[in-house]
Amino acid sequence: MRTQRLFHFKKPCHADESGFTLAELLVVLAMISLLTTLVMVNFHRGEQSNDLRQAGTQLQQRFRLAQTYTIGGNSIFFCRANSTAHEFDPCNSSEYCKIDSGANGECRQSVPVGGYGVRMASTEGYIVFGDTDGNGVYDGSAENYSVIEENLTPLGIHLAQFALGNDAYIPSAAVTLDVTFEPPEGRVRFFLNGSEARDASDQPINLLEILVQSDYVSSVCRKVVINRISGQISESMGECSL
Repeated sequence: MRTQRLFHFKKPCHADESGFTLAELLVVLAMISLLTTLVMVNFHRGEQSNDLRQAGTQLQQRFRLAQTYTIGGNSIFFCRANSTAHEFDPCNSSEYCKIDSGANGECRQSVPVGGYGVRMASTEGYIVFGDTDGNGVYDGSAENYSVIEENLTPLGIHLAQFALGNDAYIPSAAVTLDVTFEPPEGRVRFFLNGSEARDASDQPINLLEILVQSDYVSSVCRKVVINRISGQISESMGECSL
């Protein structure tokens, strides 16, 4: 009579059977980590490139806004000349526009006599302003109406350079650029450090180029170009040099 086996012993595994070693698992995890890092880096670069593109487009649109406001005769509220303490200041009441004697001045709605423009005095941003005193430049809050103030720093964007003719500059408190659209046709005027930009022949410079650059993407820039003669304002991707 055959004896029944009470225990069954599992056959030992041979070296050629399927399975992962610890070293193989570590290699797989390292590859997954590397791929994830590459995907995230490309994603952030894409975001930064998008921010740069939007900043270039927005600058172009701000110039067009100043041009449109000038041609359309948009009015703003500011203190008139009888308000000697706050002449040309933005206002919302005559009480603000006091004169030296303490009496109320005149807060009046009017079209800026010099039209609208854009001021650059820093790499960090720019100002859209109403030229209420008619000298073609932004003289500060005491004399001009600030319509929009753009700060590019939170986006990691800056104004790298601007070129007037053959000369390139970095905007700063000591090197200012004003682009003003003179009424009623919106004629373009370029002002460097408060004076109209002219070439070696003492003729007004006809072309302005501005580079907008990302703090993180140094290989490409957005370029805004303004033609003084035609009044055309264009924006495109280009090299980071003028």
